[in-house]
Amino acid sequence: METLTLDQQIADVLAATPEYTRPALRLVSGRPIVLVANSFATDAEIDHLLTLAAGDADLLVAPDVVLSRLAASIEEAFGIANLRGTMMEFRTSDCPAPAAATDGPQLLATATLFLENGPGGGLHFPGAPEGPLSVKAVRGRLVLCFNRRLDGTEEPAAEPVSTGLRKSLTLRIYNHLSALLG
Repeated sequence: METLTLDQQIADVLAATPEYTRPALRLVSGRPIVLVANSFATDAEIDHLLTLAAGDADLLVAPDVVLSRLAASIEEAFGIANLRGTMMEFRTSDCPAPAAATDGPQLLATATLFLENGPGGGLHFPGAPEGPLSVKAVRGRLVLCFNRRLDGTEEPAAEPVSTGLRKSLTLRIYNHLSALLG
């Protein structure tokens, strides 16, 4: 059996889904603002992503064609460009670490792509004003959580549903608050 180089593997992933149309995000909560798209990533893309890191890691987007394409698709689905889009976080827990404060563009949204099904796993928003909200971890599901509302106030933060290993990829979208206003 032939062993493929990383470049050949990436080419195979891209060839397997050249015309893949990503599903639209749908609103599942208005407070916090949470949008979900099932089957956002293909099995071939997810299999490739799982080869990039064994444990928690920050991955540069630009060198990897699949990461670059997913980051661009997330920005397109959200409708706002990421002004700090050089990294994606590969995590083995359901919830990314809190973002550090920065000067300039603000953290507007956090997009989490689940890379595997997680029995009992996902994201949980215990501080949601209308009562606790949970989104189950499903392979290929993208969950986009607003970090800020239009008035600049912060949204309630997500917490892991349960402990244990769950693989996900997170893109934090930074831009100016005015970008939310369109």
